[in-house]
Amino acid sequence: MSATHRKYALATLAPKIDYLKEDNFAEWYKEVLMKSDMIDHTETYGSYILKPASYKIWSRIQNFINEHMSGMGVQNFSFPLLPFDNPKHQSQDDGTKTRNTNRPTPESIIYPYFKQWIKSHWDLPFRLNQWNTGFKWEQDPLPLLRDREFLQQEAHTAHLTQQDASYEIQEVIDFYVSLYQDILAVPVLKGRKSRRNSKADDIDNTIIMAYIPTTGKCIDGAVARGLGQKINMEHKITVNDPSTKEDPAYLHVWQNTWTLSTRAIGLMTATHSDNRGLIVPPRVAPIHMVIIPNRVSQFKDSRKAIEEVDRIISRLRSVGVHATLDLQENHSPGFRLYE
Repeated sequence: MSATHRKYALATLAPKIDYLKEDNFAEWYKEVLMKSDMIDHTETYGSYILKPASYKIWSRIQNFINEHMSGMGVQNFSFPLLPFDNPKHQSQDDGTKTRNTNRPTPESIIYPYFKQWIKSHWDLPFRLNQWNTGFKWEQDPLPLLRDREFLQQEAHTAHLTQQDASYEIQEVIDFYVSLYQDILAVPVLKGRKSRRNSKADDIDNTIIMAYIPTTGKCIDGAVARGLGQKINMEHKITVNDPSTKEDPAYLHVWQNTWTLSTRAIGLMTATHSDNRGLIVPPRVAPIHMVIIPNRVSQFKDSRKAIEEVDRIISRLRSVGVHATLDLQENHSPGFRLYE
């Protein structure tokens, strides 16, 4: 047979995931996370370990958010969780709930300190953010999408006017959208929660939602809540009115809170991954390329070969490609490529 008529057989890798995304989304999703080494289970139902692969993605999300918050004048701080266990902060229950379901809101813990820290209108806008652990009593947990314990970014801000507070809500929602669409490559929609689905103190509950085609459902990706002045009435966070010069007058500040959690990683996974496993967008991928030499230890000058590969990796990293070298020889190159 001539070269022009030579036939070639092309093969694709068999699916590595036992469950099909279109048939059983929940089991497929959990299997993708486990087989890609993103999470591990704990003895506590609904709580999961973020392994290095997923935490690197979270770190890149943190870097993006921190950069935007810095431009807004938001400062990071850390508030201890111990006050949540103070008896005076415990609300009453009938004894049937677990301890975590009965936790008071962060606002009820943090805002008494806002009253101490905000001394005049010159301190406004007052913007603080903390990276912490959140809790939610999910009846049917799903890793990174419906966790009972999760990592999150949680900002609390105070403003002189309602207009300033409303402007911040839009600014925050815009950079959340940018995170999802430009960094995680997840299409999202802006929206507002209805009064019925909002918390009692909210005057503006703006969210972004991601649509999961396989399930036909939308999931909240982040939320920015305009608290107005109602919650402030309890804590009496006031500043002097800059528009009056004679008689001292005081204004209640306008407050916002906005948050995004590791659910972003779950939405990214659910959107992009397929029946062969995890797919991560390049801007947050921990590794873009793995170089697998063929039995490099059998080379006459294996050290020189490795040095050459290291130079290639350095050049790739200099242009933003995260490459790594796989020198394992306990399996064939074909097996390692499959893995």
